[in-house]
Amino acid sequence: MATILIVDDSRTMRKVIMNRIAESGLPVTAILEAQHGREALEVLASKPVDIVLTDINMPVMNGLDLITNIRSNPAWNDLPVLVVSTEGTGPMAKEAVIRGANNLLRKPFTTENIRDMLAVYLRTPAN
Repeated sequence: MATILIVDDSRTMRKVIMNRIAESGLPVTAILEAQHGREALEVLASKPVDIVLTDINMPVMNGLDLITNIRSNPAWNDLPVLVVSTEGTGPMAKEAVIRGANNLLRKPFTTENIRDMLAVYLRTPAN
């Protein structure tokens, strides 16, 4: 069972991701939310999280800076960080990988797309 942190400035997109995860049937204990990178760092400092799903384009602290902050903290060095963004290809996606993102999923996506991506990090076979 896993705790997933969804970081996206769009409340609607956070709900869409939550719904897709629920539909996936993956073993998830809890889903936490943050509106931007700075809020995500506060959540990470206060609660155990198994996987972070983050957008790139957000106010206050974007996803690239969030990835950099996560990777600079030894306690979170092995934490899977997965980017879910319209920036799924091109320079922003490459920069996310350079900064330490484990994987990228381009919006829009299906339940199967998110299930297959998360299953790798949950060590659960996709159906």
